[in-house]
Amino acid sequence: KETKDETLYETEVRLEDDVRKVISRKLLNYNQILKSSVRKLGYLDLVLAKANQVLKLGLTRPHFAEKTKIKGMFNPKVLKGLEDKNREYQKIDLSLYNGVTIITGANMSGKTLTLKTLGLVQKMAQMGFYVPAKEAELLIVDEVCVLIGDLQSLEEGLSSFAAEMLEVDNIIKKIKKGIRPLVLIDELARTTNPQEGRALLRGVINILKNNMIESVITTHYDQVGSDVVKIRVAGIKKSEIDDNVTFKNIEDYIDYSLIEVEDENVPEEALTIAKLLKIDEEIISESYKYL
Repeated sequence: KETKDETLYETEVRLEDDVRKVISRKLLNYNQILKSSVRKLGYLDLVLAKANQVLKLGLTRPHFAEKTKIKGMFNPKVLKGLEDKNREYQKIDLSLYNGVTIITGANMSGKTLTLKTLGLVQKMAQMGFYVPAKEAELLIVDEVCVLIGDLQSLEEGLSSFAAEMLEVDNIIKKIKKGIRPLVLIDELARTTNPQEGRALLRGVINILKNNMIESVITTHYDQVGSDVVKIRVAGIKKSEIDDNVTFKNIEDYIDYSLIEVEDENVPEEALTIAKLLKIDEEIISESYKYL
């Protein structure tokens, strides 16, 4: 290469190829041993990586049971983000049954994050990973069906509501084929009028309930039916509210713990949050007239 002698360089390449052929022929006798060693090294690398993940994220070994019961559940990504800002993450406890669990709570109360984290825990456990919780007993399912966020498709000309209904239809069809999923739905039918939205929600709840499908649905609707487990987010810590509340620290004044309740009323905290965020007083006063 230094002399730019192409003939010499071609000779070098040919000699290297000859050496590779000799080595390859000799290694051929050890083919199965080498394959086995590579597999074992790959497995060992995976185990060490998973162990490192457990220590780094503070995960726990899950156990499989007849129903789901989780203590100290947390979202690793959100936890890391809060720790970087010197803020505390409130871990939560959650118990499910072979049926429908309804979670209510004001906006910003962590309902959507709870669904995402529960789905993450279920997926990690069934893929052989430790999970982000202090303790975890989980019901084994065939798959996790998640319906979260705006599904509007401009390309296909679908509104948010239409896209959502198609996803719900897909989930119900799977269930009728005998698939046993964990169903996680965030604020079903929130993009249509409240009367029909509540009716659709109750219809889906009845199908899930009748098929004994473990499912969690968040909603702002009240009167969603009987024979479901009702949970609400504890919500705003009103006794701790002071003049220092801003949109930047309002989350410090919210209790994210989940409380099982008997009544079907949803918490009325939207206007309280609006006041804490210093929204125009006329908007607040006019809204309270109708409330």
